[in-house]
Amino acid sequence: MALDQSNVLIGKMAIPDNIKYMPVSPDSFLFKAGAAWQFPAFVICLGSSYLQRMLARLPQLAEAVLACPGFEEYAAYLPELPHEMPPRLSGPEAVATLATLRSVQFTCLFLATKVADQVHALGLLRFMLTNLSHNGAVVTLQQAANVEARCLEALEWRLGPFFSEDELSGDDEALWAECMGHWDYGTHGDHYPETF
Repeated sequence: MALDQSNVLIGKMAIPDNIKYMPVSPDSFLFKAGAAWQFPAFVICLGSSYLQRMLARLPQLAEAVLACPGFEEYAAYLPELPHEMPPRLSGPEAVATLATLRSVQFTCLFLATKVADQVHALGLLRFMLTNLSHNGAVVTLQQAANVEARCLEALEWRLGPFFSEDELSGDDEALWAECMGHWDYGTHGDHYPETF
């Protein structure tokens, strides 16, 4: 339910570069990992929209999505397809490319967490990237910071959320509150829905 609501809310946002939002599937690796790490559904959807923006801006990354198994949903939402489709990767090259794509994908999730939940957990991205490592390699704080910086640069430091026309009109405010919680300024009586 929270995922459906979050997909609706993000779908109403004006994503920079006129990106058409790809709803996050409950069967996706991103959602399953995000749910296991107890990220709210809205954060998972916002992070996924960041990856879509990066794919639209970085042709090499988009090409990797087209060539790598596990990112078919993202490939279907690319704004432009190349004239020639890259060959599907296999073996060690596919594993390395998948690790790179997952690192970028989960860095986008981490950035969305910072925006939506205002998380400032030192070492969280390092933990996430280390857990995604295909060969058990430990990611250093500096490596994690470098990936985060490159993702922020590719997103032009625009983390949103961006609403298309009438921000939170009608039932949108209730939907936003359901996805993000209710804030009673001064009392901090936050209510967070069960997301997973």
